[in-house]
Amino acid sequence: MDINNIDNSNNMDSNNKNSDYKFNQILFDEISTIIFDVLKENINTDSEASNTNNNFIINKELLNKLLEDDQISDDDVFFNNEPNCKDIFNYKNPELFFDQLSNGGFYYPPKPFYKHIGLVLHSWATIKRFPIQFQPLYGLNEVKKSEQEKNNIYLDDSGSSDNSNSDNGNTDNSNNTNNDNNGNKEEKNDNEDSQKNEMVYFENLSDSVVDFINNKWGNGSKEEKKEFILNFFKNLTNRNLLTLFSIRKTKLSLDTVLLPGPIQLIKSSNLLNIPGSNSKLTVSSKALSKHSIRSKDSFWGSDKGPELVKNKRSESVLIKILAEPAWINIHLLPHNIQIIEIRNIQGYGLRWSADGTFFRGFLEPQMEGGHEVGWKH
Repeated sequence: MDINNIDNSNNMDSNNKNSDYKFNQILFDEISTIIFDVLKENINTDSEASNTNNNFIINKELLNKLLEDDQISDDDVFFNNEPNCKDIFNYKNPELFFDQLSNGGFYYPPKPFYKHIGLVLHSWATIKRFPIQFQPLYGLNEVKKSEQEKNNIYLDDSGSSDNSNSDNGNTDNSNNTNNDNNGNKEEKNDNEDSQKNEMVYFENLSDSVVDFINNKWGNGSKEEKKEFILNFFKNLTNRNLLTLFSIRKTKLSLDTVLLPGPIQLIKSSNLLNIPGSNSKLTVSSKALSKHSIRSKDSFWGSDKGPELVKNKRSESVLIKILAEPAWINIHLLPHNIQIIEIRNIQGYGLRWSADGTFFRGFLEPQMEGGHEVGWKH
């Protein structure tokens, strides 16, 4: 899959791309280096502060996750080589991510995550507003999440949840579209207010962020820059941090779990479906086989061909959605199963365990009466 063929129009209208938004490699490198230094110093400092406000800056484990890179070994399998996902999900060409971010789009952040924060701050100062935008996605009303998703877990004969690499269709949203009562409306308003409060928090920081980076950064000392970054971090809650990564806030969202890296997600999707057998079919390729007949626009591609072709096809779909996500949420399913859900602007999606080590399946776009028609659309 060629990264140049990824259709960024889902997230960013190239015709409306603002040519005044210029990427500055030197500024990005400087901001990222200062962020790295501040995080590293806080990891090595014994903090006496309490975590009563869920402030992430004193969470050593979380700080380490912002600094670590995706691990790739010789045993890891990737199927697309022109380029492969290792060439796409990194910061060798950060201008691509900057353009998406500055023009109303987004991307799934590669590791190390501190560089993504550097891009957010650079874009923020350039466009003079907080660059993360939460656009609505059809059918994901952030209402009654437990009800929406209760039918998304496959139950075996014993009634226990099956953790196989298969998703039993899609999020059940019928309760929202057909039976929207006052209680649902109140919950919807509560969750919308929560998301709006997140945006208001960052909007209130805009003047200080834009002023310092645009007017003071160039002549500031290293210590002044570190103080600015540290003060920015000191006031961030765990949820604020997730907002920097465009993670949605819904009723069952998890505020203390940071997203896994994209390479980890693809690695776990490329594991063998049946280890030790003669078949080389991956877990994601097996899961994709039931989806190709559901989409009239052929988004998933064909389910025909030898196993290697199927494996390449499923990895390409993963990369396509991860390259231009419109919805990322880390939340609970029934039975307290922690998952990460990622969808593009059309509603096609992916799910993994929240730590990214277990691929759970593909998702069809939301639609009324989806279960009744087998999610064919």
